[in-house]
Order: sequence, then structure tokens, then C-alpha cells
Amino acid sequence: MGESVFGYVRPTGQIKLENLGVSKKDDSVDNVLVIWTAGPEAGGTAVVGWYQNATVFRHEQKLTAKSRKHAQN
Repeated sequence: MGESVFGYVRPTGQIKLENLGVSKKDDSVDNVLVIWTAGPEAGGTAVVGWYQNATVFRHEQKLTAKSRKHAQN
């Protein structure tokens, strides 16, 4: 298994996982393709990255430990 990578998006409210095919009672969904986009100054939308096989959580998750990269700082 490779290293974990964490991404964050501030949702307005909660992420509606039921739109991804799980129950309203589920707190997360696995094996999601997450595509990160940004709005360039020139307008429009550009794909800036993606995660394959991601786990998406309904609510914000608190990290229990710093990543190795952040622990070096």
C-alpha cells in the first residue's frame, strides 16, 4: 500500500455522500475518483489534480498525527 495523501475542501454544510451511492447513515465512501479544480484568473475551470480510489468523508476529519513532511518542519 502506498502513502496516504490528504486533501481538504471546505463544503457548505456537509458532503452529501448519498449522491455517491451510499446511505444517508454512512460517514464515508471508498473508491471515489476525486478531481481537484481551480478557477484561473482568465476565467473557466482547470483540472489541477486528482486522487484515484479516494475515501470521501461526510464531515471534516481531524488528523491524529502530523504527516512525515510536516513533522520535519
